[in-house]
Amino acid sequence: MMTDPFEHGGNLDDALSVYGGSRDEWCDLSTGINPFAYPFQMPNTDKLSQLPDRQALERLETLARSYYQISNQSFDIMAVAGAQMAISTLCPLLAGKLAHNHPEQPASAAILSPTYNEYERCLKRTGMAVSHTSEIKTLFGAELAVICSPNNPTGIQLTSGHIHEVASHTEYLILDESFADVTDISPYSAEQTPAKNSIILKSFGKFFGLAGLRLGFVIGAEDFIAALREHIGPWPVSGMAIEIAIQAFSDSSWHASTCASLRQLSDQMDHLAVSAGLSVLGGTPLFRLYQAENASAFQHHLAQYQLWSRCFSYAPDWIRLGIAPPADMPRLEQAFNDWHMK
Repeated sequence: MMTDPFEHGGNLDDALSVYGGSRDEWCDLSTGINPFAYPFQMPNTDKLSQLPDRQALERLETLARSYYQISNQSFDIMAVAGAQMAISTLCPLLAGKLAHNHPEQPASAAILSPTYNEYERCLKRTGMAVSHTSEIKTLFGAELAVICSPNNPTGIQLTSGHIHEVASHTEYLILDESFADVTDISPYSAEQTPAKNSIILKSFGKFFGLAGLRLGFVIGAEDFIAALREHIGPWPVSGMAIEIAIQAFSDSSWHASTCASLRQLSDQMDHLAVSAGLSVLGGTPLFRLYQAENASAFQHHLAQYQLWSRCFSYAPDWIRLGIAPPADMPRLEQAFNDWHMK
């Protein structure tokens, strides 16, 4: 199993350096990015030579507000250059606010774990005291609580009641809903009365399959979003990202058909995994989490078919696979079948 210091997916360069081949020969299943990228019409290239238009940005945020079903008028939404940038910005911003309130000691942050490890890295860089817990009630009392719902990599999605309960026992709550576009439970951001101390993150690139645009959204109380706009400054996202996302948010028929396709493919992958002797631990219609007796050995096996996956140092029997596109499903099926025959 190969990892970098922060153990991210999307590290296909590592696979190429060990197993060889070119990028276009590999199927990268190490991320949770939709393999069906939104088929946008290329915007006018003037968008590359001009600063982003304010009216276009406002239109994008209005469409995003509708898409994410934000009905509470006291909450606002802001476009940012990816959910990762939002995390990197919010952690020091909130640490500063908490330090101002309690300057005598480091602020405390509790992360519902295991989850996306950038939260730990970014919070520790601020000097906050960071703890991990797998129990919701252990988040109570922390000045900042962090929850990913649906969670990456387990796919667990908390109910609105549980999230409300956490929010009522902490000063700030970061709720990461990067994988909430294709779920059976309504996301917390769609609640009519979300807690005022909740800050909700959305990823555009994962569901729309356009991670390279680097686009995400922060949802929160109006005064907090106003402060965030002031902190980040003008032109938070590119003109190209604005124009392409406006197209994508407006295409409801694509949303519905893509959700159906992702569910079908995720079910197909689960069937293959179980037939090969693996267990389904969880996931979402954007990625699946399986249990293998030796996940690193299974990752190596998949690599022989130029299929790249994601392992976890803290769980040596876990392996996560993104959803394989139909064109690559036959070789994934062959890899599962051959593993079963070993």
